[in-house]
Amino acid sequence: MKLMFPELGGGKAQGLNDAGVENFQGAIDVYISRECGQNSGDAPREGVNTVRLDFDRITMHPNEIPGFDQLRLALKASLEKWKGKDEQKFFKEAIELAEKDSISILKISDYGTTGLWGDDLDDRGRWFGLVKSDGVSNKEDTAGGSFGIGKSSPYAASRFRTVFYGTRTEDGSVAFQGVSRLVTHKNPNGKLTQGTGYIGEYDPHGGEGGEPVFRAIRNNDEIPVAFQRHETGTDIWVIGYRSGEEWRDNLIKSILSNFWPAIHRGTIKFRVGSENISQSNLADLIGLYIGEEDFEAHHYYKAVLNQPIKKTLKHTGSAELYLTTTTPDLPRAVCMVRSAGMRIYDFMPRSCRVPFSGLFICMDKDGNKL
Repeated sequence: MKLMFPELGGGKAQGLNDAGVENFQGAIDVYISRECGQNSGDAPREGVNTVRLDFDRITMHPNEIPGFDQLRLALKASLEKWKGKDEQKFFKEAIELAEKDSISILKISDYGTTGLWGDDLDDRGRWFGLVKSDGVSNKEDTAGGSFGIGKSSPYAASRFRTVFYGTRTEDGSVAFQGVSRLVTHKNPNGKLTQGTGYIGEYDPHGGEGGEPVFRAIRNNDEIPVAFQRHETGTDIWVIGYRSGEEWRDNLIKSILSNFWPAIHRGTIKFRVGSENISQSNLADLIGLYIGEEDFEAHHYYKAVLNQPIKKTLKHTGSAELYLTTTTPDLPRAVCMVRSAGMRIYDFMPRSCRVPFSGLFICMDKDGNKL
């Protein structure tokens, strides 16, 4: 396996300010937990009631990471090509980190899901949608994240903007590939490249119309042991994970804020390091974060202790609404979710003098599509 970047071939040069990646800079743990949680929650295997998503921070020696020698060369070539202040800072820091003996990695693994089906040329498949395209989503129209933007979030969390994907589907098929979203630079042959390169196999004539194609590794024996997937589902490895010592708290806080309805209903559970987050301990964990800045899940969680109002609405069909007026500090808002249970936004009615909070769940298929 090695990292290769397609030649530019007269196309537009690509700089460091990738709009998709830049969109997720800042609170990287919030974005990565939300986007990965949404993807897993939308892909349960038939007969599975609860999917699971695990976050583990591990370290590897550079020699254990496929294509890392070529990545070092690409980083140095990018530093040589781009002289702007931001580019110089990013690539100098990345090169310095690449010389260390230990590289921090965030491994994200889901269970109870379908895996990413489809080959490298199947533009309708889940593998192509996640790994081989930008701005493309191959989810069903009732799933969240239908614009294909959220898959950029792991790159924002990588100091090398490099991510590996591994999957095993229900029929036992496997796939493994790395993607580096860097910048246009000169390759070892002196040719300008595109900004995105692939770690895997290069087939110079196997693509559509005899064009080159960068293929995933699909023989399990050829996948490095540390990256092999043995259960149905998907792994994502964020190489050079940017978050500091607070990574666990940041992820747990984000998970509780965005997925508490799904966790409460038992459709998804999480593990962050050694901390399990499930229906059984949800209330206790929410209690630990009361008073934290920008944390309001406890206000809305109070509503589900009451019986729901169930109605069939004109536009969204079957829906449930939970309400509470138990305390004076409630935010006068309703947490809005689809049937998958991920928080979309908080709706605030224009006028209501009584402090309250609520949870609205759209249960209808057509309503979820809307």
